[in-house]
Amino acid sequence: MPAAAYTCTPKRIDLQDLHLRLTHAGEEHAGSLRFSHGDRTLHEWPLSHRPGWQRIQCLVADRQIGMLLVDSADDLVPPEETRDPGWDRQKIEAWLTSWGIRLVCLADADKAGGKAR
Repeated sequence: MPAAAYTCTPKRIDLQDLHLRLTHAGEEHAGSLRFSHGDRTLHEWPLSHRPGWQRIQCLVADRQIGMLLVDSADDLVPPEETRDPGWDRQKIEAWLTSWGIRLVCLADADKAGGKAR
């Protein structure tokens, strides 16, 4: 099952380690990480306006992936985000599920001390 990764990071974050973690998780859960899109310093932007997320939406609509990996659900919608009420984690998961896509958050595994859900 092909997977995609999405990140939204501050400029100061080194992406090499993050992409390595996402690649390993993709191999563990899906077999291959084929796409990786991200946004830098755009946490304050509504999710639907971020260029990297728009590319993910195209992959979903084109049915090119079966799994989306993120480091944290906060990459999708930061806890303080209120300007884009159409997007919260539950709505994103429901939307992805409606397309047959599983969301995997690496932070969930870190919290649980095991595998990401």
